[in-house]
Amino acid sequence: MITQIGLAAGEILNLFEQRNRPLSMTEIKFYLDVPVDLIYMAVGWLVREGYVRMTVKDDESYLFSVPEEASFSGAVGGVAYALQDQDG
Repeated sequence: MITQIGLAAGEILNLFEQRNRPLSMTEIKFYLDVPVDLIYMAVGWLVREGYVRMTVKDDESYLFSVPEEASFSGAVGGVAYALQDQDG
């Protein structure tokens, strides 16, 4: 399960890199072929680790954007590795 969350997190980071703009959860769910529960767990991990931040728009849309100081080089592979490392 931990590896699946890491892979989903990597797909989310790739999506941000491709779109180069904030994305709503609806968009993330639409573009990724990943179960919704894994998307939520991956987003939670990415927020906690500081790869993305969450804001509210129009009292309903949750947008996730990559902080400017975040670097993608090695981040995608590192996400799965870091999560797997926590699994023990």
